[in-house]
Amino acid sequence: GISAAFDGTSQISTGDVLQALPGTPPVLTVTFTKTGTFGYVCLFHPGMRGAVEVRAADAALPETPAQAKTRGQVTLGAIKAQAQALPSTIHPVSAGSVRTALAGAGNGNGASVLAFINGNQTIRRGDTVIWTQADPFELHTVTFTSGGTPPALIEPRPQPAGPPLLVIPASVAGPSGDAYAGTGIAHSGLLTYGNAWALRFDAPAGTYAYLCLLHPWMNGAITVSG
Repeated sequence: GISAAFDGTSQISTGDVLQALPGTPPVLTVTFTKTGTFGYVCLFHPGMRGAVEVRAADAALPETPAQAKTRGQVTLGAIKAQAQALPSTIHPVSAGSVRTALAGAGNGNGASVLAFINGNQTIRRGDTVIWTQADPFELHTVTFTSGGTPPALIEPRPQPAGPPLLVIPASVAGPSGDAYAGTGIAHSGLLTYGNAWALRFDAPAGTYAYLCLLHPWMNGAITVSG
């Protein structure tokens, strides 16, 4: 990892660490040189945010590290339980040839459900499925690979000097189209909270698997019955 000093006036980021040490975990150790409360965010996940309160070295702490850990674990348990219950409260609808599903979900307490809800469906050829991104804390994709290798999420591009530039290709950032014939790549692009992607299935009968490129364990499958 890399160590950095922070006085509240300039930005520091693990993104800088990742580019400086490609192939290593992006670990950043920060030494705070001034007192105050300093917020931080994840640029990829807008709902991920926290704050560090820095007090003088001789100031009393409001709780011990053990107390803070216990409080955090209790809070985490409650929020996790809410997230686990969330999918059962969601009831996607269908109307005629249009079906709906969710690409992830989140609640107001910062919990995310990293799964496709109603993501496994059986439809008829010519039907359309609409995935809505329902998580304010994450980015997701809906990506059909037709059995091929998923596209690379990030491409390292060598530079004349310094570390490589890490780029999300345009073909990954944006959608591939609105129809799928069962071959090649069908891809939603990066879906942010509240946005959706509709895909019409012009594919022959069969089962077509898909995943989220950012969270590869998020999987679903659409079965075309004929």
